[in-house]
Amino acid sequence: MRSPRKLIPGGTYHVTARINNQEFRLSCSFCKNLFLGILMDLQAEMGFKIEHFSIMDNHFHLIIKTLDMELPTIMKRLLMTFTIRYNKHFGRTGHIWGDRYFSEILNEEIDFERCFNYISENAVSAELVENPLDWKWSGLSFYINLFDVMNIWISDWVHDFYKRNIEKYKKYIT
Repeated sequence: MRSPRKLIPGGTYHVTARINNQEFRLSCSFCKNLFLGILMDLQAEMGFKIEHFSIMDNHFHLIIKTLDMELPTIMKRLLMTFTIRYNKHFGRTGHIWGDRYFSEILNEEIDFERCFNYISENAVSAELVENPLDWKWSGLSFYINLFDVMNIWISDWVHDFYKRNIEKYKKYIT
């Protein structure tokens, strides 16, 4: 029997889920775009905030702040919607995700910093890129390359803490 999740109203969590059998079902741009599109649609519909993310080839990482909805409700919709659309597109049936998703409450600033840096460096650690900004499927690249170029700052989207950490990664801009 698995233990119940630790949940707090309006909590901020590090969440990750892996593809079943460690298959690389998120490796193509279509699949990453599909996942990101669903995530953005659900964020608008369900009222939560994505503070940071990285979509890898066989798993993803999110820093998510729940507002009105509880984390299990959000994750159920995200994982179920992706599976349905993925299966429909590829003409397949069955589950996509492996074990139960992992979640950890981020209470302290040091927890945020550790998690932010881990997610930002995930593609570098996996030797997919040398520069964290080159992984276009991450919040870091998204925030710096999209919003900075457009001269729009996302004060409503991310905490001041994240802004400070994003500034640290600007050193990678060539």
